[in-house]
Order: sequence, then C-alpha cells, then structure tokens
Amino acid sequence: MNNITEVSRRDILDYILSRKISFTGRLETTEFLELVWKECGIDYIASDLESAKKETWQHTINNDDWDDKYLLYQYFCLLECEDTRFLCFLEKCAHPLVLSKVDEIEDFARKVNNILKYDGYTLDSNQKLSGKPVYKATMCEKYEYEWDVFICHASEDKQPFVDKLAKELRDKGIRVWYDDFSLRLGDRLRDKIKEGLTKSRFGIAVLSKNFFQKEWPQEELDVLLELDSRARKAILPIWLDVDYHDVFEQNPFLASRVAARAEEGIGKVVEKILVEIG
Repeated sequence: MNNITEVSRRDILDYILSRKISFTGRLETTEFLELVWKECGIDYIASDLESAKKETWQHTINNDDWDDKYLLYQYFCLLECEDTRFLCFLEKCAHPLVLSKVDEIEDFARKVNNILKYDGYTLDSNQKLSGKPVYKATMCEKYEYEWDVFICHASEDKQPFVDKLAKELRDKGIRVWYDDFSLRLGDRLRDKIKEGLTKSRFGIAVLSKNFFQKEWPQEELDVLLELDSRARKAILPIWLDVDYHDVFEQNPFLASRVAARAEEGIGKVVEKILVEIG
C-alpha cells in the first residue's frame, strides 16, 4: 500500500514541470533513463534498458512527440508506481549529476519536502559528492501543522520589512500565515489569529519598538511563549531596529534567544529561517 497520496504526487510532478529546466537537468533523456533504470526499478517500462533508450530517443528527439508531462505521467507511471520507485525518482532528479548548482539541488529538495512531509517522507542530505549534497528519501513523522510559520509583527513594520519577508518565504515554498495572505472579509480576527498561531509549527516574532508598544503583538507573543514552553522551540525572533538592551528591557527571555537581524538583509534572514524549519 502506498503512503504518498495522488494529491501529493500530482503536486510534486506539477512543481517539477513548472520549472524552467527539464526534470532530466543537464542530462539527455536517455542518460537520465540509464541513471534511474536499475536503482529505481523502472524496468517495467520496457524489456531492457537499450530498448527503453531507443524508444525514448525516438519519441523525444526524432519524432519529438513526447514531452516531459507525458514522460512523467504516462511513460514512467509516477502516479501509480510504488512509493519506493517514486521516491527514488525524486532522489535522481536532485542528484548532482542532474542539477549542477548547490542552490538548485537544495531548492528542489526543500520544495519537494514541503509536500512529502504530509505523507511521512523527507529527502535528507547525509552525504556529499564533489562538494554537493546527495539526497536520500527517509521516513519521518507525518507533518501535523497547517502552516510552517506564523509572522507575529506590528502593522507599522509591514512596509519597511515584514511584507518583503512574507513574500520571500512564500516564494521559497514555505507555508506562511500572514494576515495579508490569510485573512478574508468577514473573518473573526481574534479567532483566525489564534487558529493560525496554534496550527503553525513556528512563530516568527519581528521584534521592534513598534512591536513592544502594541497590545496585539504582545497577545500573539504570549501564545507563542506558551507553545514554546511545551518541550519544543516555537519562536524564531528577528530584531528590527532594536539591540540587545532594547529587547532585554522588554523581555529578558527573548533577549536570551539567538535572533536574526533585519539589518543583515531579507536574503540572509530567510536563509537562517530555512535552516531552522528544515
């Protein structure tokens, strides 16, 4: 019985197809086929490797009547194949032989993992090849949270920093609860925010002078502090135009936490957040 649902498979395959490059990366289709043939057990598509290579060459090069969508959905049968074959195929899509740049490899794994985690799997990098990560699929605890992060902030800080942060995280495939994204006309504000907090794995607290002066962010922070005390790290602090003494004066506990600093730039802050949430 397969654990990876059809919904997850379609989401992953659609993501692969949406990229600017083919799933075969810098390899020809026949070269990629050779890479996955034995290890991934896709020998069900033809009697032998040479026959499969001739067939794919005929249709992808000579006739040019098989596109990537046909290959993924019809030829490789990735919607119906066993989980082990599907996961092995994903491992090869992220292999350094296929993707040449480290950031491309890591971005692929991160976006696929954001889907796989709901089915109890993850692509984990535990070795390197020529300095580049090699990912292998492993089982993990099924993801129970609806959102990866909740952004706790003062409304005055939206324009200079928080809007850009939320957008950048979402562009990286992170599920972000952010009021501009998540609230709809007629929603009960307090109820929706509480729901967002409790259904988020982490809370990003953008600490600023505005933050400490406003009542609403303090209420959100109280919920995060309660969640943080339940044997897991729930708060990811970011300092925006404040220093240690500013934070310590308002909340010594938060001052003791290692924080990202907005002055480092959105890119660096997002990079640190991604490291924490995996």
